[in-house]
Amino acid sequence: MNKSWFKELLDTLKDRVKEGSEFKLGPSGVSVGQAPVLPDNVNNNDVIDDGYTPDGLGIAETTPQVQDDLSDKVSLTHRTSFWKMKNGRPYYRIFVNTHAQTEEIKNLIAKVVYQLHPTFKNPIRAIISSDDDFLLKTNGWGEFIIKAEVHFSSEHPPVKLNRYIDFKA
Repeated sequence: MNKSWFKELLDTLKDRVKEGSEFKLGPSGVSVGQAPVLPDNVNNNDVIDDGYTPDGLGIAETTPQVQDDLSDKVSLTHRTSFWKMKNGRPYYRIFVNTHAQTEEIKNLIAKVVYQLHPTFKNPIRAIISSDDDFLLKTNGWGEFIIKAEVHFSSEHPPVKLNRYIDFKA
């Protein structure tokens, strides 16, 4: 077996899992999906409107990626469930949580700003309630990478996180 091919496969698997995608091992071998792409048939009528109204908080486009002592102590998880068929495509309920490694770190989190795919109406959502681990609830379809910026009440700089959401997995 070619070592460079094997290394490339392992790097691809690592990157996909890091972004939140699943990979499957089975009788047919390893299955790794493709990176998310916007379907060709998406138009302005396909913008997802789940009734959310923005509160003026957003992700700063110029904020640099920060790797500090908290960046590996917070993470994103998600779950989805089928909701309904609309315009011939399945829509799903999406639940995204921000988890902290310890209760002490969780208590430092002031808010989490989530950035959804641009086809969502009001794609930037700020959550300030820690009751459900800064839970974001919305409805949508397709696959995309959700971004989150975790802001702390202390002097720690925000931590940026990404999670790949794939409704086909």
